[in-house]
Amino acid sequence: MRTGVNKRGSIALLSVLAGIAYVYLVGIDFINHWDDHANSFREGYNASARGRTGLLPQESFLLSLNAESLQNYYSDSLINLKTNQYLPAKLHSVDVVYQFNEYRELRQVLKYRTTLYIAMFISIILLIAVPVYFYTIMGAFYKDDIFNRRNMKRLNILGILLIAIFVLQLVMDITYFHYKKSLIEITNYSLSIHLSGAEWLFMGLSTLLIAQILKRSVELKEEQELTI
Repeated sequence: MRTGVNKRGSIALLSVLAGIAYVYLVGIDFINHWDDHANSFREGYNASARGRTGLLPQESFLLSLNAESLQNYYSDSLINLKTNQYLPAKLHSVDVVYQFNEYRELRQVLKYRTTLYIAMFISIILLIAVPVYFYTIMGAFYKDDIFNRRNMKRLNILGILLIAIFVLQLVMDITYFHYKKSLIEITNYSLSIHLSGAEWLFMGLSTLLIAQILKRSVELKEEQELTI
């Protein structure tokens, strides 16, 4: 009896820790770049104000840069305040503000913005669905209702959701890259694409693998019950 209680306690504890890790995973980008998100809200407010006065909006972009040639690898410099000397530097990522000059530009980038907003909206829905399925599965495990086809199906859906989040992040990264490239070109640097979300792919494939293991366990259980 005590062993069963201990097992349930372990499942409950790990479920709570997994929930904390999930919140951390989803929120780490906001934590690391809180000033970027705050600036986005400010830009949105300023854009609406500029729209009311008939002025074209501004938009900030985070650029990932590669040096076009090793000869101008350190084409920039930063001052070291401790020695008052300039240190050769290479820009890797930098925020820039782009001022739209005509409405034709806004119409051209509309398809990029639309793709980004749709992918982001779907991603939010999936990010909410993931913990719902996860805790449904954990609830079944907590009740010792493990080896059945319902849980197998839930695990498959959870794995597909995780992979779908990865695909949507990939779509957003590629779209955002082409969005920036359509507007910006930098001297001595080329824009590079920043890909993210590999952890979602890993978790999705791992979940599908666990689902296949559970499927085999369910099949063996059903074969034993038929034999008996």
